[in-house]
Amino acid sequence: MDVGYKLYELRRSRGLTQAELGRRVGVSEAAIRAYETGKRRPKRVHLERIAEVLGIRYEAIADYGVVTANEDVHSLTRMDDRLFRLHPVRVGERRYLESDDPDVARAIREWGEMRERLDAGEVTQVEYDAWCDSYTLDRRVG
Repeated sequence: MDVGYKLYELRRSRGLTQAELGRRVGVSEAAIRAYETGKRRPKRVHLERIAEVLGIRYEAIADYGVVTANEDVHSLTRMDDRLFRLHPVRVGERRYLESDDPDVARAIREWGEMRERLDAGEVTQVEYDAWCDSYTLDRRVG
């Protein structure tokens, strides 16, 4: 999902107008409209403020430049044996991602648990997306 569309969806889900979000962030309504339509890219400082106003993590709306499946795969392989110590493991005929880093392993487990709740109908897509948008490694499963 591109940054503009994500901003649009998050703003609307919070019941904010472009003018109201712009006022809270310190930019014009036209700037918010340009961000949402992809005509302009927000500066990092503005994205950080937007995330704060919307009650989400900056990382949830940051643009990491991954557009294609090929770029997605390469971003995963760059995590192999580096900072995240992420690597594929085989279980039967399937492969899964695992990390030797305890914090990353916990994040993967918590994400998997929340995804299972979504698949089981225990949470809505909106609740799942909100959880993903606000997730931080500081969170502990309660």
